[in-house]
Amino acid sequence: MHLRDTRRPALLAGLTLLLLLTLAVACVIPVQTAPGLRGQVVDRTTGQPVANAIVVVRFDGRHGDQLPDRELLGHAEATTGPDGSFQIERYSRSGASLWPVFQSETRIVSVLRSGYRCPDPLHVTGVRDVRVEIEPALDQKDRQASCRPVASRRGEAEAHRVAWRELYPPSESPAQRAERRQLGRTLEARTALGYGANCSGPVVDLALAPDGMRVAFAVTTGDGVDLELVDITPAGTRASRTAATADDVPPRRLAWTQPGELVLWSPARLGGRSAAASIFSAGHTEVMWKNSQALPAAIDPNAQTARTRTPLEPDDLSDETDTRWLGRSFSLERSLDLSSGLSRDRLLVRREDGSKFDMVLPGEACGGARFGRPQYRVGAGGRLAFDLRYVEGGCHAVAIDLTSGAWSRIDASRAAGQCRTQRAMPPALLATALRGWTRELHDAMHGQGIDTGSTYALTIRDGGATSVLGRNAEGLAVTGEVPNFPISTPLDRIDITHVSPHGGGMRLAPDAGPAKIAPL
Repeated sequence: MHLRDTRRPALLAGLTLLLLLTLAVACVIPVQTAPGLRGQVVDRTTGQPVANAIVVVRFDGRHGDQLPDRELLGHAEATTGPDGSFQIERYSRSGASLWPVFQSETRIVSVLRSGYRCPDPLHVTGVRDVRVEIEPALDQKDRQASCRPVASRRGEAEAHRVAWRELYPPSESPAQRAERRQLGRTLEARTALGYGANCSGPVVDLALAPDGMRVAFAVTTGDGVDLELVDITPAGTRASRTAATADDVPPRRLAWTQPGELVLWSPARLGGRSAAASIFSAGHTEVMWKNSQALPAAIDPNAQTARTRTPLEPDDLSDETDTRWLGRSFSLERSLDLSSGLSRDRLLVRREDGSKFDMVLPGEACGGARFGRPQYRVGAGGRLAFDLRYVEGGCHAVAIDLTSGAWSRIDASRAAGQCRTQRAMPPALLATALRGWTRELHDAMHGQGIDTGSTYALTIRDGGATSVLGRNAEGLAVTGEVPNFPISTPLDRIDITHVSPHGGGMRLAPDAGPAKIAPL
């Protein structure tokens, strides 16, 4: 009698299931990669190789063609050998991709070597062998003036991190550092109470053309949005003109597919994704404005000569790789505005010659509630930056002169912004934003028998007068007066609860802008 082996079919079925799961995971979680490179660092004056130089490379990716937002993949570093050579391997990671096409870029963002200036960031995508020239520094201050920080994650560029600390020794004590960090957390928490985070319109989006020669923005009209265009010239900006009118349901984002084509786009739904050659596929975008004369000569069949310079994508000032900076560096410093109790943004600029100046940015950053973050786009020539800021009673498109600090509105809309008047927040956020006032609030609530551990609501009236609605130990509703709310806010009701936030009511923003209330 022959015994039948029942284990073999089960084993084959298990292996088949494992293979199918592997293929499914591979389809859902593609591998995102960026090209590596090898090269040599040399002395610009003598041409001799420079050993022991720390080279840091940044890998970026984007899900599409000319969208304004880049995704940081990571950094890598290498130290040059005796012949000045270095090599950095290809970067790879797994991750879910929102779009069928994933484009990657590689840049050299820092070269640190004692006695030498740091070179400008160098775009090396498509180049396998690169020659990096660095200049001898006049002194330590000359080195510091030329070097920019690298926002690498911990563990990615540790040798550069150590060398950077040696180049810029700490100038503040641990207590000062802790105080600065606490102020940063406080200001970040107060953003949730300000006008920029709670108000929207009339301008709801802004996008800069890839060549930096035009800026477009969307203005709400009631029935939809008007798409406005502003030309950027060496002398500044020209008056805006209406390019198109479009529906705004659902809200869609402005994007330039090329210097002469402006579109409205919305992300594809998970079930509607397709393996098309571009995210700008049928059903995802709508072309709103087109100008064939603005297309790059390299892709214009009627052009006689091709342009050798690839159009630049718009990017954020916080990204050190933007070559429109022309050798300058920027950092954003937040401090307390004593007139409003909210954050005041100062843009610190270091010019090409190492000299510094700073400017106070107008109002508050806005637009984040709709699309996630401010703009900070740098136009052609590097003189003007464009942003959405809450000024003059609404969210407006402004141009900021990066040489003088002057700013001006570039939209002509006279409509007021819409501000929500209610929102919910957890107790920890209120305590972080208004630590001292929260203690006074709780003392006042205890004195009136109101339980501070349960949900309660703050009602804010003109001049900051504030009352609280809560419950006592028996669960009965109790209303009482508490210290005046210490900062400017469009909110007239704040629910302190662990329940998820809600939108609350809306009202027109005041034409005069935020009222000045004495800060805590």
